[in-house]
Amino acid sequence: MKKLAMSMLLVASVSANAAPVLIGSFQVESGPHWTTNPTVYSATEAAAAIFGGSASDYYVSTSNLFVTHTAHYDGWGDHSDRIFNENFKLDFGAPGYNDPDPYQDPLGYLDGNGFSKYAYSAWVSDGISATNYVWSAAPVPEPETYAMMLAGLGMLGFMARRRKLKASV
Repeated sequence: MKKLAMSMLLVASVSANAAPVLIGSFQVESGPHWTTNPTVYSATEAAAAIFGGSASDYYVSTSNLFVTHTAHYDGWGDHSDRIFNENFKLDFGAPGYNDPDPYQDPLGYLDGNGFSKYAYSAWVSDGISATNYVWSAAPVPEPETYAMMLAGLGMLGFMARRRKLKASV
């Protein structure tokens, strides 16, 4: 009985702590061209747009060796590679990368024309060729999965006990 309980605990702990798996990468520059006023994407949203699913299905990293939960970003009017959290995105003004609001300046800086330079996206063709690595988020089993596993292990235990009783008679 101890072996059965230990095996159930082992299976539960292994499935609950499944490690993320590297599934691919994307270049910031591979996104829609900035002149088309594309949607501003966080890195996880870009991963979902590229690989399918939803943003919560992915982790993004600047490393292909481990998950950092950070990503490379490009900013409108800012041609520097910036690294932010994987869920970061900034889009002040009307929606879209190429349409910042001249009246909103949260960081206290306007360019020479009076426009805020604040729209940052992880997936936009605007000159930054850095690579973001995409990892699958560890799956979280549904409660029904554990219930089915426990029911199956219970049946195995019941059958083993029944055989043991039959053999002793």
